[in-house]
Amino acid sequence: MHRIERDLLKVELAVSLKTALGRNKALLRPNRLPHENDALCDALAAAVIDLVDCDSRAVVQTETYGYSAHGPRQGKWGIDEPLP
Repeated sequence: MHRIERDLLKVELAVSLKTALGRNKALLRPNRLPHENDALCDALAAAVIDLVDCDSRAVVQTETYGYSAHGPRQGKWGIDEPLP
């Protein structure tokens, strides 16, 4: 197990988004209805999720540590939780 560098993830995400946009070009035309824009957002979100959370990768979150004015506060890597 190893941590994925942000630069590598950025490149992979850019390629994934460009591919998703290419598959959904019809949704990029101007003057689309709001629900059609939602379809494009859903397609882009699916592309990101398929890249980040797949058979060989997982998203990991720290435990909740206390509360703030906005709700539960997630811990921070290297402070509340050991670095992955």
